[in-house]
Amino acid sequence: MTKTTYQFNNTFKFTKYLTLLVGIYCLCFTLPTILLKRSVVVPFFGVIPISILFTGTYFVLLDVITEVYGYYEGKKALYTGLAAYTIFVFTMEFVLS
Repeated sequence: MTKTTYQFNNTFKFTKYLTLLVGIYCLCFTLPTILLKRSVVVPFFGVIPISILFTGTYFVLLDVITEVYGYYEGKKALYTGLAAYTIFVFTMEFVLS
């Protein structure tokens, strides 16, 4: 009896949205720094900083990436976000000084 091995070659199709999700994650990771002093009026809560909305968004996005694509891809997305934030901070320090 021969053993049949199946190889699925659709990894591009499976990771089609991963790059987009990581890009949105990096944007939501750096956006609260830009919008730190901006405020928005929310009914029943009053005036809150708009950066709070994006802080929750990047936690949810990282959780979605980890649940759908696995722990390894989630860890890579987290490191990519941290690298993007570091580059952003150094760029802003260079531009504003």
